[in-house]
Amino acid sequence: MKKSITLLFLFISFSISSQPLWINYSNDGKINDMDLENDLLWVGTDGGLIKIDVQTGEKEIFQAWNSGLRGTGIGQVEIADDGTKWLGGVNGGLFKFDGTNWEHFYYINTGDTLIRILNLKLDPNGNPWLFILISTLPL
Repeated sequence: MKKSITLLFLFISFSISSQPLWINYSNDGKINDMDLENDLLWVGTDGGLIKIDVQTGEKEIFQAWNSGLRGTGIGQVEIADDGTKWLGGVNGGLFKFDGTNWEHFYYINTGDTLIRILNLKLDPNGNPWLFILISTLPL
């Protein structure tokens, strides 16, 4: 019995230690937009949002599974003077990120949905102005 338990322990230890390293294969090869905030470069890609510390090279990747993002990617990146990130989704709407909290805007006041943010700019007060593709389908 003791020999069986020892063999089982060795098998489990070997199995755990031989697990492969997980690699992120998101579609981050195409850069759509970027904006610099001090030493942080925020990069919008078809695979999501990447924060890169330009001093250390350290990266943090934001995707739908680990953040408030929805859709497939980020096409537009704008950073307000207060540090708020405004992000135009490739097909997921508009996002606001304050460094901790995410807000998602998918419907506009006409009732239409935001499909793609084609251009995003901030006014002097930090308010987003959008050039968008609207989904209007006949019923």
